Amino acid sequence: MVRKILAWGLALAALVSLAACSTGRVVPLEYFTAQITPPRCSAPVVVHAFSDARGTQSIGTTKDGQSFLADPSVPVAEWVGYALYQELKANGCQAQYQTVSEGSPSPIIKGEVVSVNLKQKDSTNYSCAVKIRITIIKNGSEVLIQQFGSEVDKVYVPSSDNPKKILTECLQVLMGEVMETLLPKIKTL
Repeated sequence: MVRKILAWGLALAALVSLAACSTGRVVPLEYFTAQITPPRCSAPVVVHAFSDARGTQSIGTTKDGQSFLADPSVPVAEWVGYALYQELKANGCQAQYQTVSEGSPSPIIKGEVVSVNLKQKDSTNYSCAVKIRITIIKNGSEVLIQQFGSEVDKVYVPSSDNPKKILTECLQVLMGEVMETLLPKIKTL
């Protein structure tokens, strides 16, 4: 009886271990604001839906050389653009998110995803790099065009959530850099 329980316990542990080590190639894209306090902005601003200049569905490669793909329910450009909108709101800006081009008396922020590169180096080691280009438009004139980028290398306990975790962290680092540049600029517009 004890042997059967031990055998079942070992079998169950092996299955859980295999499930934890296997990595899905489709990565759900999530974002949580960095919770910057106190709010540093009160200006109105419009975030226009970002575009994706990458021309590929791949967001990186697994340790086996296969492609990581973003979950199609959240396109990469939407993931990044909406993260910017969330950060502006969290910082106190009167932000609006638009998916269609509309004129606005408020500054309009447009963006383009230049690159997303998620790499699984081995079962626990990941790296991520994201680059975007942002343009601020006020009264029809471009007042800022700037490229931003972030890179993160991280070692995790084996889990199928690791690609999602590092992508979220990489985007948070990027948004921190973007906020340091955009918030002072928005205040002056």
